[in-house]
Amino acid sequence: MEFSLVGDITVETNSELIRQKYKQIIINAITFFSKETGLTIDDMKIHIVISRDYINDIKKRHYQPDEINDINSNAMFIPKDYQNEEFRKIDKAIIIVNLMKLEAYQASLCSIESIIIHELIHYYDYYFIYPNNVIDRYGKIICSQPGSIEYVIFGYFQLRSEFRAKYFQEKYIVSGMEEIKEDYMSKFLVRIEFSNNSNLFYTLSHARGQLLCWETITDENQAAKDYIEQRKNEIEDIEKDKCIKNVADIHTLVEFFDFCDKLKSAQEPSAIH
Repeated sequence: MEFSLVGDITVETNSELIRQKYKQIIINAITFFSKETGLTIDDMKIHIVISRDYINDIKKRHYQPDEINDINSNAMFIPKDYQNEEFRKIDKAIIIVNLMKLEAYQASLCSIESIIIHELIHYYDYYFIYPNNVIDRYGKIICSQPGSIEYVIFGYFQLRSEFRAKYFQEKYIVSGMEEIKEDYMSKFLVRIEFSNNSNLFYTLSHARGQLLCWETITDENQAAKDYIEQRKNEIEDIEKDKCIKNVADIHTLVEFFDFCDKLKSAQEPSAIH
C-alpha cells in the first residue's frame, strides 16, 4: 500500500500496521534532515519503501536487477540514474529500508530514523549538489567511463557523500546524549574492512564521518578526545599505506572542488578503481 506522507513524499508498505508504526519515524527523520540542509518539504520529491522483501524491492526498481543478489544493507538510496525506465517516469528519488534486517537485530526507533537520515543525505548530494554544483564543473560524472578522470572524481563524490551521510546519521544518534564516552565510541565505531577496495573506501569514509562528529562534541572529555585521536592516527596509517585521500579533508564543497580541480589538472591515476 502506498500513501502520501507530506508534500511530494510518498511511502510504500505492505500493511496498515507498518504504516502506522513508521509514519512518525519517517517524519522525524525528514524534520531533522530539513533542519540540517535547509531544504523545505516543498523541495523534496521522494518515495520511501519500508520493505519486508528487500532484494526483490530493489530489483523491481534498479536498472541492473541482475547485479542485485547478496545485498543486506540497512537501506538503499536509488537515484534516477540508477532506476529502470518504469520508475524513472515517476521522477522521484527512491529510498528502500530493509525492515526485515532492522527488526531482526531489534533496531531502536532512533537507529531507524538515523538510517533514513543517512539515505536522505545521499538524496541531497545527488539531487541538489550534483546538478547544481558538480555538473557544470565536471560534466555528468555519474555516466563517466571507468579509467577516466571524471570516473575518479565521481568516486570521490560518492565517498564524500558516504562521509556526510554517516556524519549526519551519527549526529542524530548522539544528539540526545549528555556526553560521548569512550565505551560508546569503541562499540559503535565502524570497523575498517579490507576484503576489497570498495569495502575499504566505504568503511574508511564512514569511520571518518563518525570521528568528525564525535570530535565536535567532546571538548571537555579528555579520555574521549584521546580515543578519537588514536583512532584517527590508526586510520591515517591505513590511508597512507594504501595511498587513499582522507575524505574528511574534502567534505566541504570548497575543499572537494579544490582537490578535484587538482586531480583533473594533473590527470594522474587514483587509488580508486
